Amino acid sequence: MRGGLEAWHEAKLSRETGELVAASQQLEQQLRTYGSAGRVVSGRTAGTIVQIEDRIALVDAQLSRAGSDRVPSQDVLSLWQERVRLLDALVSVQTSRTAYVGL
Repeated sequence: MRGGLEAWHEAKLSRETGELVAASQQLEQQLRTYGSAGRVVSGRTAGTIVQIEDRIALVDAQLSRAGSDRVPSQDVLSLWQERVRLLDALVSVQTSRTAYVGL
């Protein structure tokens, strides 16, 4: 029975991780679509964006180190959750605090 429970838990972690990877990709696409060319943000907003991007880079480094694991662990799942949360915050900051400059 223990083997079945472990297999179920591994399948659940894999499914949840896959859902988070897909959500991360969708948020990245939103960022690419929205872009930042021709937009001006305040110094405070620019600082917030840099902080979020730096935190995403740290999470990415941790994910890269954990990438050799064949089966996602709870730690990897937590990292993906954090990455999605940070990307969502970045999308929110970039879409709500910008103004177009030009004619």
